[in-house]
Amino acid sequence: MAKERELKFRVDGLAPIRGVLRKLGAKLVWRGAEASQYFEHPLLRLSETGKTLRLRKWPGHSAMLTLKSKLGGKDAKYKIREEKQTYLRNFSAMEKILLGLGFVKTQFYRKKREHWSYGGAHIELDVLRGIKFVEIEGSAAKIKQMAGLLGLKMEDGITKSYLAISKELKK
Repeated sequence: MAKERELKFRVDGLAPIRGVLRKLGAKLVWRGAEASQYFEHPLLRLSETGKTLRLRKWPGHSAMLTLKSKLGGKDAKYKIREEKQTYLRNFSAMEKILLGLGFVKTQFYRKKREHWSYGGAHIELDVLRGIKFVEIEGSAAKIKQMAGLLGLKMEDGITKSYLAISKELKK
């Protein structure tokens, strides 16, 4: 179980951010496509309790099952959630298990992602439906520090999930 704190920023381009990350000596951990499938159960009604169940895969890299829960005492500046996750050896087997237990697929999105690491923060360079985002995950101090280093303004931060953003873009 981990507490996740993050903030997203919509940007015009990723090349300048990538350049700053390289100059800082940040490490590019992974780059590729990411597919996220969300599940709901008619009896559990996870979304009504502030929870999401996600099955995600990074082709050629790994797959993961994640349960996210909203936390009380939310800091309005950041998106903060409890996160429980496990890596999977077999994505399709887990998908069949969830469906066999009565879960249904609700939402799906695909995005391009670069996962960077620097100074105790994780920096994601994402493209979702042609829109570019920088997501910074870490402590409040690390997020603020990285945003400054990358030339991003804290007041422009977005606390919505990619699931919510994807739903909005579909409309």
